[in-house]
Amino acid sequence: GTKDPRLTYIKDRYPHIYTDKTDILFYFLEKSVSICKGEIGMIVSRSFLEADKAFKLREWLASNSRVREILDFRTAEVFKGVGINTVVINLTKSKSVKNTFFKKWKENSLPAGYRASTLRQKTFLETLSVASNMLDGTIWNFGNARVEEILAKLDSSGVPLSSIAKVGKGMETGSNKAFEIEQELYDTMKVKFAKIIFPRITNSGIRSFQLQPAKTYLLYPEDVKSFDELPQEFQECLIKSKNDLENRAAFKRGDCEWWQYTWPLHKELFHLPKVVSPYMATTSTFAVDATNSAMYLTDTTVIYLTNPDIPIYALCALLNSDILDFRFHYLTKLKGGGVKEFFAKQVEKQPVPFNSENSGLTLELNQLGLAMSTALDEVSSTQIEKERQLLKTEIIKLTSEINECVAKLFRISSDELKFIQETKASWT
Repeated sequence: GTKDPRLTYIKDRYPHIYTDKTDILFYFLEKSVSICKGEIGMIVSRSFLEADKAFKLREWLASNSRVREILDFRTAEVFKGVGINTVVINLTKSKSVKNTFFKKWKENSLPAGYRASTLRQKTFLETLSVASNMLDGTIWNFGNARVEEILAKLDSSGVPLSSIAKVGKGMETGSNKAFEIEQELYDTMKVKFAKIIFPRITNSGIRSFQLQPAKTYLLYPEDVKSFDELPQEFQECLIKSKNDLENRAAFKRGDCEWWQYTWPLHKELFHLPKVVSPYMATTSTFAVDATNSAMYLTDTTVIYLTNPDIPIYALCALLNSDILDFRFHYLTKLKGGGVKEFFAKQVEKQPVPFNSENSGLTLELNQLGLAMSTALDEVSSTQIEKERQLLKTEIIKLTSEINECVAKLFRISSDELKFIQETKASWT
């Protein structure tokens, strides 16, 4: 908690590694390096390898010690049922160490009765050697030489997504239930008050190229100057939850009116076309909202198209492609069950190769993305098996064409595309 004296202590004692979202393991690692003159070994959560909040820790460890070896169990559970993915990290003060060995466990689980000798068997491990002076605060998730070569090729062929769009997240109400309205009221009022009420799309409603029908509906009072300007029906909905709304910390701080959202993030961009994604998923899952037809909350990553020249379906197809799913694997934090964090700070680093030289391919990709979105909507709408099978065949064809088009944009060869897809398949 913010008033806990231990928090005050670590902020004052460890400013060189403290972040606003922190983990106690950071301070054990720092303390061990500070007091130890020789070798250090710890079994800890693997989250610090990739988490944005651990940037300062990684940077400090790389500057004040040498990382001798990291054994990364990835999704294999060492401690059953605790929901923490594990690494064994070996640090040293020996300046003779010039290379760090990253050992990744290949399997999704550990064999029954495994021993220390099991963890040394090459058949179970992918081992990479990285020059120790290459370690800094950036993510410690490295591929083999060919992977690193392809990643460099992708990054050099495009610009970061953040340079062509605003990547953020949805809005924060502080009390979702208080702003929910019944479907009957939504259906009655949606035409006349389209700027005040919206269907809410949850993470489970976001699929690749497709938004599922909403199950809940939200009031959006942020464009109304006063409570009295709201229609009577909406006032009555909010008054029912007035006590809960006034108990929100943001209201007590004076940051919002009792009937408003605690934090209408990116309100000034809300009207723009957008591409959305669940903030956690096992694979890239991006969908288009071209008409600002829905509301998204803070568990959703939102890409606002601030540049109207960017073709929205091309961007969606690019982000859903095998190639950028492969790229993202080395930008994000892996959690339990193979789940990855699709947070704004990570998504905005994705390379986008749209430029004047590639305008023809970009237009082709936009048409493919639109065709994919249409085909998925059609297959969801029909109960006729023959129609479904024909559409599924079309979707497989479109998937292949999208990957080939993205490969051309990045100048990825057919062999490199095959390698990317085979590598992705090994992750599941």
